[in-house]
Amino acid sequence: MMDYSRSWQELRRKQRVAWLVLPACIPVGVVADHFHSRLLFFVLGGLWCAAGLFAFGRVSAFPCPRCRKTYFIEKLRKNPSSVRCLHCGLRKEESSDVVETEWSLVQDSLPKLEWGRLRRFSDGMVEARDADGKTEWFASVKSAHAWLSEDGLVQLSSLSSSKLAAIGLLPDDLAPPNWST
Repeated sequence: MMDYSRSWQELRRKQRVAWLVLPACIPVGVVADHFHSRLLFFVLGGLWCAAGLFAFGRVSAFPCPRCRKTYFIEKLRKNPSSVRCLHCGLRKEESSDVVETEWSLVQDSLPKLEWGRLRRFSDGMVEARDADGKTEWFASVKSAHAWLSEDGLVQLSSLSSSKLAAIGLLPDDLAPPNWST
């Protein structure tokens, strides 16, 4: 099981800090009023605004523990109250298991080994990684296979041993790479 508890704990800490910055505007007004200073009001108010933008910016930039992309922002879409990652669909406070890993090869480049990978998670989401290292997320295995096939990747299991032998590859030559993520 991929345990994301430390990441979720970090997100909760960043959110608490951001929400604690908001009520700080009250002391800003009180201090400025006490000293009857507009300049002090604008200086303290500016600092408060900068602190708020910084704190909420850190929450918005939180990386999803699974796909490592920004959890709340996807291109032009931003949803700071989202309960799912806008890229891979991981729900907040959730951990997930890889239940299946499937390897692929770029058929046109054989006997050179250019690998691709498909991983299915316990929550049903599918991660596909092509030979160039680009990763995309899909709701179905079929969609992920279609995306990988656009780059000429074919499932390793679909390559017959006779075909591999014909191009000079032995089963021992087909050890998939060790991609940790």
